[in-house]
Amino acid sequence: DTASDPHNREEGFWHAHFGWLFSVNRFTLSMREHDRVVRGLGPAVHFHDRHYLYWDPLWSLGFPAAVASLWGDVRGGLLLAGAFRWCFVQHITFFVNSVAHGEREPNEPHAFDPAASGIGPRVSLLTTLLALGEGWHDYHHLFPWDYAAAELDAWDQWNPTKVFIDACSAAGLASSRRRCSPAFQEARRRQLLDRCKSSATPGAGKAALT
Repeated sequence: DTASDPHNREEGFWHAHFGWLFSVNRFTLSMREHDRVVRGLGPAVHFHDRHYLYWDPLWSLGFPAAVASLWGDVRGGLLLAGAFRWCFVQHITFFVNSVAHGEREPNEPHAFDPAASGIGPRVSLLTTLLALGEGWHDYHHLFPWDYAAAELDAWDQWNPTKVFIDACSAAGLASSRRRCSPAFQEARRRQLLDRCKSSATPGAGKAALT
């Protein structure tokens, strides 16, 4: 978590959760990163990116209300299946920036940095459960190119998101999946351990990778 992160957890839990949305500078920074990420994606993503201001309310509010109107409960469909569910999902999404960026445990060698504030990405079982596998967040920050965002397979770590991506790949809807090898994971952990030793003891850890 740094000043370059629009959801910087060091500025407080609520800032990381949704307070950044009310900061023009932070929101602009987030949108620039969003534009950079989606630039090379397919037409379906670009369609949604252009039309989300009415596309999202249509399906998140209008569709549940229309379905519930079949048994005469438009209000229930609009408020419960629509607005309440939408709000709930948004907060679960925000959990990744707030709950999964919390106070680290000092015995986490691959996350611990004696020179840092102690706040950063960590494992959050609550976020993992509710956000369908997005809570193995220390791993995601160590290996951001790993599409699974988790060290183990989905059957060993709760990760429905990986299962969904794998299913899309089998159906020809996803490609270029990248995984981090166990050997590289171990090398990265050793690198960070060396850096921890170097920070704690002057002159130690000079062999750390850069």
